Amino acid sequence: MFLRKLSANRIAIVGLLVLGCALPVTVSQSAQSQSPSVSSVLPSQWTFNPPDRGIPGNREGGATRGCIQLTALVPDGGVATAMSYPTLMWHVSKANRDSDIELQVSLMDENEQEVYTTQYALDRTNNGEYISGIVRFDPPTQAGVIPLEAEKQYSWEVAPVCNGEVWSPSSVYGAIHIQSPNPDLMEKVKLATPQQRVALYAKAGLWPETLNSLSELDSLAPDDPQLNPELQEAWLKLLNSVGLNRIARQLDEIYQANLIRSATNQ
Repeated sequence: MFLRKLSANRIAIVGLLVLGCALPVTVSQSAQSQSPSVSSVLPSQWTFNPPDRGIPGNREGGATRGCIQLTALVPDGGVATAMSYPTLMWHVSKANRDSDIELQVSLMDENEQEVYTTQYALDRTNNGEYISGIVRFDPPTQAGVIPLEAEKQYSWEVAPVCNGEVWSPSSVYGAIHIQSPNPDLMEKVKLATPQQRVALYAKAGLWPETLNSLSELDSLAPDDPQLNPELQEAWLKLLNSVGLNRIARQLDEIYQANLIRSATNQ
């Protein structure tokens, strides 16, 4: 397992599966110029109504002395997705360098049977300081994780493991509602520009796909002086739309300090 640093001012999504198929990334200058700003296509308030069997969620873990605080980047009530291997994202606070800290990530099915679990160590700087910021996690296909089934609900949990002890009171958890892919939406996505995909996914209420389509835009033009501020504004609006104002206020620091990282397990 490893923790991989991403390039500055972007969130790069590598090997991303969207609705079960890889999408071509081509966009002309004329198409970009005619598209509305990315932030303008996002809702000011993100609403999600989970099924009656919805699992209670906890987006923010309790602070712990000498360990870390976690905040899940999800709406209240869970997320809806048509991805078989949905991406999870969370924010990691600053931590005591003298502590031994890992994260434990678990996926469970509707019967609370474990689908997958793993642990990975937080990355450190050259001087031994733990690196805070936003982490994204993809359940790895190569580790034998079965695709999550459509029309079923799963739960996930991320817990700090500090000096060998799992700190359950500081964990974050929630529900993942897997939807069957919508053929009409899939066809529109195939024909859409990257900016239009953000709007399509947001309108459909697919949170992981919306995050990933924003990340796709980041990777298209990492040095674009016009697009980068627009994308940062879009991330701010998306975080604020689900009440994650505290993380939104730190986004500028996260971008400038290159603190957005990807956790991948093999």
